[in-house]
Amino acid sequence: PISFYGESKLKGERYLEALKGKLPYIVIRPPIVYGPRDKNLYVIFQSIQKKFLPVFPAKTETGFKYYSVIYVDDLVQSLVLSLAAPESIFQAGEKFYVDDGKIYTNYRIAELISQALDVTPKRIQMPVFILKILAIAGTFFGKILGRTFQLNSDKLLELLPDYWTCSSQKANDVLGFKPKFTMETGVPVTTAWYKEQKWL
Repeated sequence: PISFYGESKLKGERYLEALKGKLPYIVIRPPIVYGPRDKNLYVIFQSIQKKFLPVFPAKTETGFKYYSVIYVDDLVQSLVLSLAAPESIFQAGEKFYVDDGKIYTNYRIAELISQALDVTPKRIQMPVFILKILAIAGTFFGKILGRTFQLNSDKLLELLPDYWTCSSQKANDVLGFKPKFTMETGVPVTTAWYKEQKWL
């Protein structure tokens, strides 16, 4: 873990591990979750609708960042399947990553959202030092106002890495998990919901 959020998840897992043999459990580890009601990736939809797309620096050979994602319905599917798993899986405290089976670049994600919104946003390169300044400001004003801003020093730690990827192969093999959505099908549904609810 590189952020407080990640550390909290790890502490939760370690707490369960200390109870192994006494409390049966399964751990589900999702990557980026999106879909109706989501407010995290929603800010990207908002930004693109306003025809503004911040591009975070990447140190990869391609210049892209790489992500795994999962549509909310598929995440729910994985949870339901885990509840029906054999007792031996619970007793072993198995851990499963779940995603939609594909890896997306930051450019591909932006492209799919742009297509769903039918807009062409202007890409603005965001240097790291600018991001750090904005993150510090978000943290500072967040403490003063008693709220959490989308960009703060802790969140920045999650934005900078070039790879946030995983594989759900184990969940496929053991739980029978089969995602029904990719971003190509999930983003249009999500966009439609945002519009219906007047979020966009």
